[in-house]
Amino acid sequence: MFEILKEIKNRWNDSQCIIIYNDYNKRNEVHMVIPSQNVNPEHIQTFRKNGGPIICTVSDAFGKYIGLPTMDVVYKAIASRYIPISIMNQNFDSRIYQDNFSLSISHVDTINGITDKDRTNTINAIGDFADSFKSKRENKYKFSERFAENFYIPGHIPLITAKLNLLQSKVSITELSLALCEITDQAPSTTFSALLNPKTNNYLSRTDVEKYARSNNIPFIDAKSIINLWRSIKKINKAKIVLPEKAD
Repeated sequence: MFEILKEIKNRWNDSQCIIIYNDYNKRNEVHMVIPSQNVNPEHIQTFRKNGGPIICTVSDAFGKYIGLPTMDVVYKAIASRYIPISIMNQNFDSRIYQDNFSLSISHVDTINGITDKDRTNTINAIGDFADSFKSKRENKYKFSERFAENFYIPGHIPLITAKLNLLQSKVSITELSLALCEITDQAPSTTFSALLNPKTNNYLSRTDVEKYARSNNIPFIDAKSIINLWRSIKKINKAKIVLPEKAD
């Protein structure tokens, strides 16, 4: 079990992606994942070619530390002024809809935030801030102020905040990837993109993604393995991991 963790750590330290497969939902999601600090333009190009959106994650603690709002909170605040948002909020169900999407941002030094280079600059900067947060080198106010001065909104990189306590609260690609960051000593920010099948217009099947991983020499790990590794290293009782039903 720990051999795959060593492989992932080496892979990430070498600025290479891994593949995470999450079958604890009805979609059987599969994503290419890398710590945000290690992203380069070639990764962004690969993500684009595979067809999935490019998403950047940060920990719940990071988001709260700098006062990063989730979009459901923002929309609720303005719902009375906009009829579509008001109606959508009335139908909001956090069990179905994402309640951890935050701002979309671009770094202030980017040209338009769209190019592979610009997206890389934005993502690397987010990873650097996550690294600073991990070591707590600045007080909360100065850190929040510096973060705000380095990005503009809206931008071309969507941010998602993980749930508090990670896999004790939710099992999604966000929490799974940040759990791996914790146990490989990476900063709490990852970037990922879905692996999609151009023939079915859906996620790759597990069989197909295992073939893809083997042919491209990319480490592949499923949700159950991540949960077991994280729980073992963090010494968390199995009963504290509340798993959703696996997909059919």
